Amino acid sequence: MSDAPAAIIEQAHARDAWAARFAPHTFAVRESTDDDPRDPYAHCSYCGSTTLADMLVLMKTRGVRWSASDWKYGWPHKFYVDVPCEPHPYPMSYRMENGKRVDVQMGTRTRHHLKFYTTHLLDAGEAELAAWNADVAPIVGVIFWRDTRGELAYQAEKGAPSMHGVIA
Repeated sequence: MSDAPAAIIEQAHARDAWAARFAPHTFAVRESTDDDPRDPYAHCSYCGSTTLADMLVLMKTRGVRWSASDWKYGWPHKFYVDVPCEPHPYPMSYRMENGKRVDVQMGTRTRHHLKFYTTHLLDAGEAELAAWNADVAPIVGVIFWRDTRGELAYQAEKGAPSMHGVIA
């Protein structure tokens, strides 16, 4: 879990004109309330991605479930991780009955659902990219590197294990 102060994200959304409207982008832990306990992980203020540092730890954590998103953009742009947590109630919601508000408990959460957008690998140093390729790529079947122009490149390994799994 990230406990570092919010850090400015330099490259991940630099080429996205829409994202530029919301700059600067940072990683920070979302505020919790009694009615809505948030996960303790830092998220990108623009896309909601968890940090690469957290992803590297989570992908070695027993009981974490992971899955790859579809490649609708033509490349592996996002991975999901579901992290076991202490059971806690879902945020309260409400409905209106006869013009009066009625609070509704939504259920019990036993996992934090996180996502990691691979565009954040653009902000990774060489050591972090090497850590992804050593620790995460064998699990998810995708390696990343920077090409000669500094762009993010990838290769899906032949016979990749699957598009989802559980860390044992």
